[in-house]
Amino acid sequence: MTKIKNRCCYTVTLILCGTLFLTGLTGCKSTEAQFLIDGLQEAKAEVDAESSEEKTSGQKSKKDTDEKKADTEDRQNDGGNSAEFRKKQAESDGSDAGNGTEINSAGETQPEMIYVDVCGAVANPGVFQLAAGSRAIEAAGGYLPEAALTCVNRAGVLTDGQQLYILTQEEMERQGIRKLWLTPHIMEDIPNTTDALKTRFRTLCESYRGNIRLELAAEYMLDNLFVRRLEADDILPLHEEKRYLLVETSYFNPPMRLLSMLKHIQEKGYHPLLAHPERYEYMQMADYKALQQAGVAFQLNIPSLAGMYGRHVQKKAEALQKAGMYTLRGNDTHSLIFFQNLLNEKIRK
Repeated sequence: MTKIKNRCCYTVTLILCGTLFLTGLTGCKSTEAQFLIDGLQEAKAEVDAESSEEKTSGQKSKKDTDEKKADTEDRQNDGGNSAEFRKKQAESDGSDAGNGTEINSAGETQPEMIYVDVCGAVANPGVFQLAAGSRAIEAAGGYLPEAALTCVNRAGVLTDGQQLYILTQEEMERQGIRKLWLTPHIMEDIPNTTDALKTRFRTLCESYRGNIRLELAAEYMLDNLFVRRLEADDILPLHEEKRYLLVETSYFNPPMRLLSMLKHIQEKGYHPLLAHPERYEYMQMADYKALQQAGVAFQLNIPSLAGMYGRHVQKKAEALQKAGMYTLRGNDTHSLIFFQNLLNEKIRK
């Protein structure tokens, strides 16, 4: 690219010199000639600047090469074992505290340590210092026999300052919960099969020792996969006085055939139950009333009342709750930490 620029400058210079030569023969110095002279001076200044920049760049490149060569020789001489080398290497490849490790004064990497408070139905409750990414139950001596393991995410990764409380079966039952419906997602992006979900559910029931009744249904996205499953009667409905089908849509846009799909659910003998209607941005109170008149039931997502999806969603949930438009209430709990945060939130009445 530099060569091309230089050639252009030289070409311009020749043209300008020829023009000035002709101007000199005429014995006059016009405005146009003065303009060309100024242009020649600017072009020459540009060429000189580029040459100076290339020279400086070349010197810097040679200096960097020499430094890298010297650094390589130093590494070879000490076998890469010096503390300073290890420290620089760790900093350069990102193996620092941001990746769960720390670098000590000797330049050696070691796991980042965190503090976790483990309490409830464990053998030895207390505050433990653990390596980041560790599981805390082993440090606490394991679960007690009465622990409600179905309420524990045993694969969860802990963070510094977290409290991990393990409920007992009795504590769970004291909350007044008699039946628990599990409704995993089914959509084109998460194409859980009915048979696979039933198999996992049987495994869960075999390991559960509590008195709460467990039931299996599903939450269906109103997409093409749902249409095929509905036509094939490959469905997991929710039975609470009526046979409900728990369905949802995108939060921002309805499916093109929303009303016809809801009507087809009714034609198949089910009652459409729309999950978390307060979270649909495209719906307003007039839409909710029209859907209810069409026989669509609503299920509240309880965290919405706690403001966990924003004040806008909270206000819509409060309005629907006040109007008595919710038939059922559920908890969209995707992790144990989310549930624990919900318990600490205040729900406005």
